[in-house]
Amino acid sequence: VREGGTPSAKQIIFKAFEVSDRDWRGIGTIPVSGYRLKDEFKEYDAHLKFSVSINQVKESEACIAGQILKGIKKPSECPQFGKKCTPEHPLGAPMVSSEGAYAAYFHVSDFEKIKKKNKKKIKMQLNCPMPKLDYDIITLGHGSGGILTNRLLNDGVFSLLKNDLLDQQHDGATFNLHGKLAFTTDSFVVSPINFPGGNIGELAVNGTVNDIAMCGAIPKYLSLAFIIEEGLTMTEFWDVLVSIKYAAEEAGVQIVTGDTKVVEKGKGDKIFINTTGVGEMHLKANISEKNIQVGDKIFISGHIASHGMAVMSVREGLEFDTDILSDTQNLNHLVQELLDEFGDKIRFFRDPTRGGIGTTLSEICQRQNWGIDIFQKDLPVLRQVSAACELLGLDPLYVANEGIFVAIVAPEIENEFLEKIHLNEKGLHAQLIGEIVDEHPGKVIIHSAIGGKRVVNMLIGEQLPRIC
Repeated sequence: VREGGTPSAKQIIFKAFEVSDRDWRGIGTIPVSGYRLKDEFKEYDAHLKFSVSINQVKESEACIAGQILKGIKKPSECPQFGKKCTPEHPLGAPMVSSEGAYAAYFHVSDFEKIKKKNKKKIKMQLNCPMPKLDYDIITLGHGSGGILTNRLLNDGVFSLLKNDLLDQQHDGATFNLHGKLAFTTDSFVVSPINFPGGNIGELAVNGTVNDIAMCGAIPKYLSLAFIIEEGLTMTEFWDVLVSIKYAAEEAGVQIVTGDTKVVEKGKGDKIFINTTGVGEMHLKANISEKNIQVGDKIFISGHIASHGMAVMSVREGLEFDTDILSDTQNLNHLVQELLDEFGDKIRFFRDPTRGGIGTTLSEICQRQNWGIDIFQKDLPVLRQVSAACELLGLDPLYVANEGIFVAIVAPEIENEFLEKIHLNEKGLHAQLIGEIVDEHPGKVIIHSAIGGKRVVNMLIGEQLPRIC
């Protein structure tokens, strides 16, 4: 198309239309900015023929879409951006369209967050180059307890993860903790060990740290045990170690003891990891299913199903127009901030890993004399994740997550809780998704976007094996 347009097309347009004033959402009326049918064609004017009346849409008072469209402000300067205004719940026109200024900024901000995380990891990799070793792969001898084991631990694990407690290289670790404690253990067998957004090492630390945080505790120390398949390259093992170091430092925990075993080729799958964590209970925390009451509000701290689909996309060799990245991240700092402010008004935390939020809510509900209502329109799911789930015939409710939590809180802190969680980048996409009700006890009911209802049961069988 030429700069002046297509003359023949313009001739046809101006034959039927004339320039007129036009109302623009978020801005108001702009003189001579639109078109209307000429009087000689009024018999084709739907407004006149069908007596159509156009309702004026009142913009949300919190929306500054007009200033964005005029270029006066950037989307990131809007107080509601990414909080009350998201692609799932737009307040103004620029967030409605996937090509709008708000939506574009919104999706870029997600990737900027990932880029920031990756920059930190790359910087750590540069600062932690793999030492020169006289072996390229791990053999059975590295699990013998002899010289090769000693070299692997000293040159790798101890040198990279060093701290005062680990440096003692004892059979265990001794340390002081105060008051009531939280204690958890977890094993990680994810396949493949590297996936978009993370790897098995980072996943192991974040998963255990989050389990402690969900108890209402502040994670302090972790144990770390490897079961390595003979033939794993030292490059792969070093990448896992660096990710462990990165994740531990980000979470503010120390790895203080561990173990290493090597199994024959074909008896494992590269590497399995077991971690155990301990932490001190937050003084204001009182996290228990027994505290949940009718009327309590249910929140999810971020987009659901991202981790499961990230792993699945690599495993199945699927390619999408946009990357699907695992949400693996620590949540302990966010949880501590929320407990500092709201204390026992937070009834319950849970990270919906295997089985997704559907299974998590069903587990909570089936043991109680109350029910749960959740609303499909309020579930935060990235568009590319939703499309991938649809393609594979999976329900996002049952897909694993590794960097979000479910929180059930007292109704009187509903608004303040959401405002507080939105201030933290790890809770930027948090949403209120439902509430505790006295109807249908023991059941979770999801209300669809078109007004239907269905029961959300626990996951039957294994939807996505070896997802964490």
